[in-house]
Amino acid sequence: MPAQSSDTLALQPAARVTELQQGPTAHKTYRLIQVLRAIAAEMVVVRHATTLLHLRDPRDFSIWNNGVTGVDIFFVISGFVMIISTAPLLGSAHPARTFFARRAERIAPMYWLASTAKVLALFAAPTIAVVGLGRWWHVLGSYLFFPTRSPIGAYGSVLAVGWTLIFEMFFYVLFAIVLATRLPRLPVLAPVLILLAFARTIPFVERHGTLHFYANTMQLEFLFGMLLATSIPRARKIPGSLAILLGIAGFVPLLLWNPPLAVLWGGILWGVPALAVVTAAVALESPFGARAPRWLLEIGDASYSIYLVHGFVVPVVGILFARFGGRGPYILPLALMAAIIVATVAGDLVYRLIERPMIEWFRGRRRAAIPANA
Repeated sequence: MPAQSSDTLALQPAARVTELQQGPTAHKTYRLIQVLRAIAAEMVVVRHATTLLHLRDPRDFSIWNNGVTGVDIFFVISGFVMIISTAPLLGSAHPARTFFARRAERIAPMYWLASTAKVLALFAAPTIAVVGLGRWWHVLGSYLFFPTRSPIGAYGSVLAVGWTLIFEMFFYVLFAIVLATRLPRLPVLAPVLILLAFARTIPFVERHGTLHFYANTMQLEFLFGMLLATSIPRARKIPGSLAILLGIAGFVPLLLWNPPLAVLWGGILWGVPALAVVTAAVALESPFGARAPRWLLEIGDASYSIYLVHGFVVPVVGILFARFGGRGPYILPLALMAAIIVATVAGDLVYRLIERPMIEWFRGRRRAAIPANA
């Protein structure tokens, strides 16, 4: 796909990350960021696939909890992208309105479609999911990107992965407010995100579930990405060998380290390694970006659809293997590979048939709204 200049989103990567620049170079496209999106989405798929296989055979198959760190990578990318993509809006007449409208049209329709599919599925067969619909306000809150208590007591949305999108939308609201004030983005948002990250232990916050949901150290990961976006010239000067070591040093804890305090301090314990990985991608863009395999870029483009639909596909693969696969030392790994492949293909089809046409439709409406003499 051709690179787009400002319509990018960490969890909705249909447009590749492009940095607008001044001078002879018109733009800088970060293909390795797109590769990271693909990797992060597949990490989440593996996490949920291993969870289902563990439920089937807990003795022989363990849950790969570290797959959830794909979300940490997404959040750092999101902060990085928001600084870059809003730069062209800073001198416009209505930067906040333009920014939030674009973000909403990119994240909300696909999320609403997936949420509606989940609601209809649970109405038709309430026993197919571990967690049911809950009260009506839980369903309504899900559509409004507002965290409410689920039937098992956790705050989030009807869609299992929806909690991450609630975080994303909240970040966009904060970003839009700062754009509306025309104040500097990083200096204003940094203390807000830091306060949210460390407000979790305040007694008043602990007693209110919604506040406690937002008071999470993962808010720091948006800040990490923003800091990286303001330090791009320095990141590009990192020598290639050092950048490779930085990426490896970041991926090792993300893939293998599962500290007991990750629930409370994951935004730091996993956020810092995620920042190292994204920094390495920026530093290595010039020597390696053009060599990124096309199939990985395609998965990166489709990663939002993969992220949303894999929760529907992976259980079906598990059911089929449970019914027809039998048992044996190779069955569960084979089921895992099948789940990854089927979820990726299904997500790519949804991207091609639904998400990308929807994006192009919204983009066409924006072009049509611009006066011919503008």
